[in-house]
Amino acid sequence: GPNLKDDLWKSPWQEPGQYVTFEMDRGGWNNVRMSLELVFAFARATGRTVVLPRDEHMYFPDPGVQAKDFFKHAHGFADFFPIWDMHKRGTQPLVTMDDFLQREAYTGGLGPPPSAPLQNLGYRPLRDYLRGLGLDPTNDAVFMPKVNNDGRSHFLAFPTGKDAPVISNQTLTAPTGASLELVERLRTFAAGRTVLPFDGSWRTAKVVHFASFPNKGYRLLTHFYTFFFFADPSMDRRIKVRQR
Repeated sequence: GPNLKDDLWKSPWQEPGQYVTFEMDRGGWNNVRMSLELVFAFARATGRTVVLPRDEHMYFPDPGVQAKDFFKHAHGFADFFPIWDMHKRGTQPLVTMDDFLQREAYTGGLGPPPSAPLQNLGYRPLRDYLRGLGLDPTNDAVFMPKVNNDGRSHFLAFPTGKDAPVISNQTLTAPTGASLELVERLRTFAAGRTVLPFDGSWRTAKVVHFASFPNKGYRLLTHFYTFFFFADPSMDRRIKVRQR
């Protein structure tokens, strides 16, 4: 399991003041858990602070809840996982959604602030506010990745370091300067899928927002260990094995 060395490790892409926000998947519990794992693995790999969503109504949070009753109970991820322990150890910075909004949104750090005051900002207005920032082509503070087929046709490829060459589909087909070992690993991992280079807004946006908006193509519903490729084998082991 994780140890002190893991707690002290810092991502080579870590930049101050960067966050990852996300919407709880609207599917069943296994889908919710899978998307949560992906968000935390991405945050750990990139050094971003995770913004925890407010407590929400979950679809069948436990086997005893009937379908007609599931809107009566709201839960947060801390009800199921000791996620604040990671924050206390320094392994993964966390912040609540309300603290994040006060710190960044209402100060204009993300673009136009929400139209309603914090105490009146309900679930749908908050969701639409974050999505709106991500859909605004003039706003480079919030990046909302759009990945077809729930992410199962693509994967995100991290280079060996901050200044290393970007890994793209060209690395698969016509590699230039990449080692044979890296290309072979990449081709095996790709298995016919499309490479998403970890570059551009993935790196530079203040906020990466993972939306659960399936009918518009905004949903990542795949296992993190099949979605993230790390050119550095030691980082691959760290994120996929030691953090699990």
